[in-house]
Amino acid sequence: MRCLTLADELRQKGADILFICRELSGNIVNIIKEKGYSVSLLSLTDNQQSQNTGVETHSHENWLGASWEQDAEETYQVLIKLSNIDWLVVDHYAIEERWELRQKDVVDKILVIDDLADRKHSCDVLLDQNYYECIESRYIELVPEKCLQLLGPEYALLRKEFREVRQRIREHDGSIHKVFIFFGGVDLSNMTGRVLEAIIEMNSVDDFSIDVVIGSTNPHRENIEFICNSSEKFFLHIQIENMARMMADADLCIGSGGTITWERCCLGLPAIAWPVAENQKELLKDCAKAGLVYAPDSDNPTTEEIANHISALLQNSLLCTHIAHLAKSAIDGRGAIRVANAIMKQDIELRPVVLDDMQKIFEWRNDYSIRKFSRSPDKINFDQHKKWFESVLSNPDRHVFIGYIDNQEIGVLRFDICGDQAEISIYLVPEKQGYGYGAALVTAGENWLTSYSSKIRSVIAEVLPENKASIKLFEISGYKVNGFQYQKSIS
Repeated sequence: MRCLTLADELRQKGADILFICRELSGNIVNIIKEKGYSVSLLSLTDNQQSQNTGVETHSHENWLGASWEQDAEETYQVLIKLSNIDWLVVDHYAIEERWELRQKDVVDKILVIDDLADRKHSCDVLLDQNYYECIESRYIELVPEKCLQLLGPEYALLRKEFREVRQRIREHDGSIHKVFIFFGGVDLSNMTGRVLEAIIEMNSVDDFSIDVVIGSTNPHRENIEFICNSSEKFFLHIQIENMARMMADADLCIGSGGTITWERCCLGLPAIAWPVAENQKELLKDCAKAGLVYAPDSDNPTTEEIANHISALLQNSLLCTHIAHLAKSAIDGRGAIRVANAIMKQDIELRPVVLDDMQKIFEWRNDYSIRKFSRSPDKINFDQHKKWFESVLSNPDRHVFIGYIDNQEIGVLRFDICGDQAEISIYLVPEKQGYGYGAALVTAGENWLTSYSSKIRSVIAEVLPENKASIKLFEISGYKVNGFQYQKSIS
């Protein structure tokens, strides 16, 4: 499902998409096709184990439905029949660098989606959209040195509907009238059924209405339908398309870890969650420490334990509002756009500023989102700005540009040149912030710089310590910390 979300963003930017899937039980190939994507199917085989190659295999390798060698070769044969493959996106816990190296000569670049950090990868970009206390160090020595790492929930692959619904949601006041229950599309351990039984035992069924969502392939569907039919307060929904709207109408979510964690956060929905997979345990533990979710320290709770924890949260409206506030502040729903922008070529055009740009740059510069990270964060008056702007136009060593994509103004970039060094300063216009355009604007500026003068050997950027977004921007753009500055050598 997260790959479908990324595919939607890439297709919107003009990409042609092909999915490669094996016909494992419970696959969603029909859903992929219904969304208009081509699918190349790999047949399910009897060989569930890796061949004995003398190399230690990965613990999830039998999830492939074939040996890794066979799966890599079959994928290679699909890819070699195609041409001009810009990106191969890999999202599978059983795939690691040996498999990826097999595809290197038929694809230009590889993006790996991972959240286990338990094996090496040979990739150009690695995406881990989850929150961990040690996220910055999780993939040290697991990816190539030049691999671009997109780490943290700001890159969470949420469907477009979540960022749209987010614009219209109400603030939660802690009162609970509607509960939303979702433990993923499959829910093998039937946490959905256990939670429903716990709520019945609490004698709280009449206190609120409950929307229950399951996937069409849920193996416990019959049991859940039976329970939901026992009360007029239970409403069962199967494989829904309006997940964001339904979550926005709720006051509390009861569910699992995984992608739904970031969907809840995006909508500021307080939640109590239990892991339904091994990789969700650390995620929920760290998210609970950060105040993003109420996560009991048990991964196989009894009905009684579930009831006790739900009761505790229901009786603490302040905790509910606290979780809702922190969660909404952490996720803005634009992660899929950022990832798509990171891997799709963004043709940013630069043009030097002219006198007619004075007013718009004055308004941008005084916007709080921009001036709070400036060397002089106070508002400037127009006379000050006019004097500065006129000095820019007359200074041969200062170059200011406006960047464009598809005729839309993206941001402002400035170079101050002194000898063989240039200082760079950039900001994105307020309505274009948070979409991942910064790196492309920096790259466009560096390209102009190298064409402008062959004498310039390095670029520096001064960034305030509290400006986390700019620090990350310059780090992923190849700049290194040098004292109080970020510096990059160019040629």
